Amino acid sequence: MASEGAGKRQRERDRLDKAKRKQLRKVERLAAAADRDADVTPSSQEEVVAELADLHSRFAEGTVSPEDFESEKADLARRLQVD
Repeated sequence: MASEGAGKRQRERDRLDKAKRKQLRKVERLAAAADRDADVTPSSQEEVVAELADLHSRFAEGTVSPEDFESEKADLARRLQVD
């Protein structure tokens, strides 16, 4: 009977550890997003739009795979500031 309590305590500790790891990942993800946002300057917005247009052209020509296109497009979209 004592082992049932120990198992329950262990599951609770595991649950709390998992929640802490999840919170840490969230904080790191938000910090990384803030760093990316800080790196974008208004003058570079024109460059991002130009890179996006070039990406679409390369995709239309077939020189970029659909997976790479989506990945690069998502990266450029994150760098793009929308007012």
